[in-house]
Amino acid sequence: MSRSVNLITQVAPGELRPALWLTLKAFLLLFAYYQLKPLREALILSEHDATIRSYATAIQALVLFLLMPLYAYLVRHLGTQRMFSGVLVVAVISLALFWLGHGLQLPVAAPFYIWLGIFNVFIIAQFWAECAAYYQPEAGKRLFPLIAAGATVGGLLGAVSAHWVFIVSGVGGAFAVAISGYVAVWQTPRPISCKVAQASADRSVDAKQHWFRGLNHLLLNPYLMLIALFVLLLNTGNSLGEYILARWVELQYSGADQIGAFYGGFYSWVNFATVLCQLFLVSRMIRWLGVSSALLLVPCLMLGGYLTLFFLPLFWLTYLYKVAENSLDYSLQNTLRHTLFLPLSGVQLYEGKAVIDTIFWRLGDLIQLVIVLLGSHWLLLDLSGYLLINVGLALVWIWICLRLQRHIALLSADLSRRGAADPGA
Repeated sequence: MSRSVNLITQVAPGELRPALWLTLKAFLLLFAYYQLKPLREALILSEHDATIRSYATAIQALVLFLLMPLYAYLVRHLGTQRMFSGVLVVAVISLALFWLGHGLQLPVAAPFYIWLGIFNVFIIAQFWAECAAYYQPEAGKRLFPLIAAGATVGGLLGAVSAHWVFIVSGVGGAFAVAISGYVAVWQTPRPISCKVAQASADRSVDAKQHWFRGLNHLLLNPYLMLIALFVLLLNTGNSLGEYILARWVELQYSGADQIGAFYGGFYSWVNFATVLCQLFLVSRMIRWLGVSSALLLVPCLMLGGYLTLFFLPLFWLTYLYKVAENSLDYSLQNTLRHTLFLPLSGVQLYEGKAVIDTIFWRLGDLIQLVIVLLGSHWLLLDLSGYLLINVGLALVWIWICLRLQRHIALLSADLSRRGAADPGA
């Protein structure tokens, strides 16, 4: 087993067993989540429509903003381990109640959609906090890729199995498999911590407590503001694309079981393409093109893709495009997004990044809701109208990327000058 794991990363004596337990937890968490992700789409689109789905996404973002202070308070007072176990217990009970409510034909789709988005943010944050609390920094750098690989494989197999679960046993089967997965996570042994380390958790909480200082950094630093706009457009465009796909699904499928089977297959292909991109594309694109040029790949794909869909509005073409867009978002674009922060100082990095990754990311969901509200109730847009809006967003996004290229060049030149002046820096 050690020889096999060493193909992924280096493992020192005594590290294998706890690393495998945490990898198993990551696998089970994502496996269970990808039973529920197609399920939430199936319920919301069978009980309501794509517009209500957009409302639920925006409400989810607002509730997350409100819950963040409570979340930070509970983490400080309960600790990561107790918080993680408590969230899992609440999840299992909540899923059982949603399952019961669906069986009684109660309107659970919108509450379930909102609940799942909030729960997944908290449980993933708690899992990685638990990992950070266990490992010293040097060991974490070596072993986190192994744990992340478990999560990636769990997401892929979870989506594949969800497709067949819906075909065989429908909504009830998806609830049952997901609940079983979270119970398995709860029962998976937690390695005894080899250190008492709250540095990463404290730093995260500290960043959340200084959102106003982070906003001040954004206002004073044009480079940070451009990153914020980059993230905002990334999430707005992708969310609006998900709305367009959901409108197509409404026209093609009926009933929760059919919609759930569709989304299970869709997420399977997205996760499979994400794995391939992460393994074979991302590092090569960054190495061959550099960060500055690689930034333009997804915005240009978005521009060309939505223009093509405007002139050829076909369901299968929309499906293929969204698989390509989502897989590049989850692999290349996420990697580039984190890479943009490398030239920044510590204060700018932690406080500015906390604001961008929370407020500006979720603000994209709210802007998508405003677009859908205006388009549905005032402008009376059809799908072609939303496609043109995403074309416009892509053009703005490309302009932001070109501005970022200039700032990256200036920062790189400044770092080179400082490195030449002080070779030990």
